[in-house]
Amino acid sequence: MKIYLGTFLIAFATLALEIALTRLLSVITWYHLAFFAISTAMLGMTAGATTVYLRPKDFSDDKIRYKLGKTCFLFAVSIPLSLIIICLVPIITLRITIMTIFSFLILTTMCSLPFYYFGIVITVILTKIDLPIGKLYASDLIGASLGCLFVLLGLEILDAQSFIISLSIIGMISGLCFFEGNDFIKYRRIAFLAIVIVISIMMLNMLTTLGVKPLMVKNIRSVYKSYLEKWNSFSRVTVTPKYEGPPQYWGPSPLAPMDIRIPQY
Repeated sequence: MKIYLGTFLIAFATLALEIALTRLLSVITWYHLAFFAISTAMLGMTAGATTVYLRPKDFSDDKIRYKLGKTCFLFAVSIPLSLIIICLVPIITLRITIMTIFSFLILTTMCSLPFYYFGIVITVILTKIDLPIGKLYASDLIGASLGCLFVLLGLEILDAQSFIISLSIIGMISGLCFFEGNDFIKYRRIAFLAIVIVISIMMLNMLTTLGVKPLMVKNIRSVYKSYLEKWNSFSRVTVTPKYEGPPQYWGPSPLAPMDIRIPQY
């Protein structure tokens, strides 16, 4: 039963992560680059499956539970690491330059990293676990579909960065499902400690404006002063502190006054 639960949880976290990354990237870059996350997810999962195929001895029967648990934890650890790098590396221009190429290489690698570990886990489960394949695959699909729906709820409560960090917790719980038996007591203790630490980090990030956030938002440096920021499943709304400046017009009339200053947020 724990194999099915572990499969469910890792698929749940992975699909939620994939969709959450499209929301984060749509803020950092532009809407037509948001689904860059889907391409990198497919790249990472394929690379993980290829690793299992090329190194079958690393996933022999006597190592399967240890490898699955360890890889789930690598998946969990890679999520906040990838998040930090994605928020650090700006996509300033879409022109073909050396710096743009390096930016995309770094983003591609870091976006793909969690999905690489997921590819290893799900490939090992579907090809090397001696359980009914239909039930294993059902656990995978049900977890993935509910993970997609979870994003709708999660982004109404948390900002995208804190929500992505929370998915690391689910990955660790998935790893605990595979660390079953007396041989893994030490690993379970480490896992429980890691879960408490990640929960603390998520709560701190949610309660402060000085946590993990994108440094650049569509070529503009993020404002880290005290302001309202609210995420939902389709947008991010921020309200900056009050200032006086010219009115922001969209398609103004030729008679619209331009030389006035008004208080605005």
